[in-house]
Amino acid sequence: MKRIFMILSVTMLAIFCFIFAGMGKKHFPIVNHLFDTNYISTQTSPGKNINKPQFSPDDELNITIDGIMEEGSWSKSQVINSFYTNDRKLDKGVEVSVISDKENIYLFWKVEDSTPIIADIFKNDSVLFGDDYVQVNLQPIMPDSINHARDYSFSIAINPNGALWDAYFDPYDSGYFFTGWISKTKLKAVNNGNHYSVEMAIPFSDLDIYSDPGWKWNLTFYRAKGNKNIVSISSTGVTLVQTVKVRNPRLVGYYWPRSEFWPDVIPSLIDIKKPQVKANELSTPPKSNKKLDNVWSDCEEITLIYDNKMAVVLEEETAKAYVGYDKDNLYLLLKSPDPYPVEKTESAGAEIGAGMKHQVAGLNGVYRDLSIETSESFWILFQPSSKNGDAPHQDYYFLTVDFMGKTTKIRYDSHGKPDKRWNPSLETDIFKSSNNWGIELTIPLNDLNIPFDCSSIWKLNIMYNTPLEKGNTVEGLSKIQAWYPTLKDEKNPNKTGKITSLELNYDKYARDALERRAGELSDDISALKDINKREIDSFNKMLAAIKREVKLGNLEKIKNDLDLLDIKIGIAEEKILYINSPNTPTDGYPLSDVHFINSREGFVVGAMGLILHTSDGGNTWIKQQKLTDYNLSEIFFVNDNEGWIAGGRIRSAETNELMRHDERGGDGIILHTKNGGATWEIQFAKRGTYLFGIYFIDNQNGWAVGEGGLLIHTTDGGKLWSLLPTTETIKWLNG
Repeated sequence: MKRIFMILSVTMLAIFCFIFAGMGKKHFPIVNHLFDTNYISTQTSPGKNINKPQFSPDDELNITIDGIMEEGSWSKSQVINSFYTNDRKLDKGVEVSVISDKENIYLFWKVEDSTPIIADIFKNDSVLFGDDYVQVNLQPIMPDSINHARDYSFSIAINPNGALWDAYFDPYDSGYFFTGWISKTKLKAVNNGNHYSVEMAIPFSDLDIYSDPGWKWNLTFYRAKGNKNIVSISSTGVTLVQTVKVRNPRLVGYYWPRSEFWPDVIPSLIDIKKPQVKANELSTPPKSNKKLDNVWSDCEEITLIYDNKMAVVLEEETAKAYVGYDKDNLYLLLKSPDPYPVEKTESAGAEIGAGMKHQVAGLNGVYRDLSIETSESFWILFQPSSKNGDAPHQDYYFLTVDFMGKTTKIRYDSHGKPDKRWNPSLETDIFKSSNNWGIELTIPLNDLNIPFDCSSIWKLNIMYNTPLEKGNTVEGLSKIQAWYPTLKDEKNPNKTGKITSLELNYDKYARDALERRAGELSDDISALKDINKREIDSFNKMLAAIKREVKLGNLEKIKNDLDLLDIKIGIAEEKILYINSPNTPTDGYPLSDVHFINSREGFVVGAMGLILHTSDGGNTWIKQQKLTDYNLSEIFFVNDNEGWIAGGRIRSAETNELMRHDERGGDGIILHTKNGGATWEIQFAKRGTYLFGIYFIDNQNGWAVGEGGLLIHTTDGGKLWSLLPTTETIKWLNG
């Protein structure tokens, strides 16, 4: 059901989105129709007759956006008047003139029709369903150095009333329109009954976050007739050259990291030493009394001395923190340098943002709750750290607490996947004085997933947020003090300091965590539908044996047994999901990898579970039975008989602009054959992130890699795949 819900959500989104233009053959959702169209830009040949010359932008054109085409500069513009409907009928009622200078792209539309123009919508960012409108799509021609995310674009549509809809198109998974992007387009629309005009100026500075002079933009154009539900598309596009350097880090939430553009924008952390303090065992816990209790005198002070975004030492008075613990709880004292806020503005809300909680119910993605930047609040990232693992591939926790005691709570698992079931029993006690305010925060240890080999040294970072504009909901409009600067990467467990000397009964808390995980797997078994009773009984038998071992058994063995059961449940879930998936097209899928066992026997794998086999050296290829609709990335045979395929599928379909790309994640799958590929079985599914590569040195020892720095390893031919938390990176690994 979750998968069906996901697909329906994406389908509904497509119905209410406008056109996305890109190079190559694509599906464009237009109102409630889907077409195929070939995008032809001025940079694309096939024919010189459609290849218009590029022109160099002038320094400044001084065009006034008044809806009147009176400036002499328009005489230099390129005019596009060749528009065709989806059934290839010429639309003679539209033309657009295009010109640019160093700051803006200018468009002047002229539209006329034999029937009255329809324009009922006046509010910006409304879906212009049913109205006449014109639209331009702008797509950058990416430098070769950028390997991923090359297919994004921007869309701007305007109806005869001047109502503007602008959106950034994210091609990740099936693609999403983010209407939170603000184009800052200046426009003037003039509606004269049976015809209308639109003059507009689109600034280069808001078309990207990191781009340089010389970047080129492909523009394509559309005209919609509201009364007839017809869209006309320009048969040619225009390529414009950008002459300005753009650095707009405030928009980073919409985009993929582009590290090659960062050095002149983002400071280096190389010379900043990671701080460390000793945690103090409290003889008396703080009380819930709205007062600063006298229990912190022996705790070392943590000073939030850095500007979190620029990594410079702050000169003003900064926030401070102290860490204590006892056998039951972790305690934090958080002291603001500022007076208690006068206005009790609505803040982050309990758990996650109030307005979005319903919308993200059932999705596994993380809602990027920008409201935490709208109020004075402390942010805490901490990690009970394994002695032998790296930070990105262990459980860690991110909390925020504002001046009213409201909290957000997120637990990330060892694959970076957020766990929405985590709901710790936090206690917050707010105290005030004439000069400042603070929070005594209590975190129960039994709500944490303590690893079986936990160290007494934990990762910790503390930040203090002050909004620059009251009530803003725009990322970046706040000032953040930090113990260790993260450069706007607040949820990265590698960017932390350390707290030492946390001497706890780790055996007890590790067993509690394993017992909770066994309970979660019990719930997963109960949720399985449409599988045979024998398989369910085998899962329950394994689980019962694990529960008996939890009290006194070897912790590492219990963890491995839970991992194995988790994999088996994941395989069962994947079989159910695939059986219940809607019918999908069977042809036209992209291919990912090819592998030949010998000169005649070979395999190709690709999207939607595609496996092709040849037994004649590639002269003919035959499809094999599909086991999954995962995208299959790489295939590897260790000998003529035994082979593996690795792949993955996007974990969820986030459709709101406030969900960050880097928090989506995916699920991995591994297929296995023992008979030279005649048949395949699912060996691993629904654990971990998207897999891109796989390799074996013999039929027992192998490795697979994937999204988020994932590295998993098997020593038994793939019966059990275990995480190796040693890569120290969240970058994609491609084998």
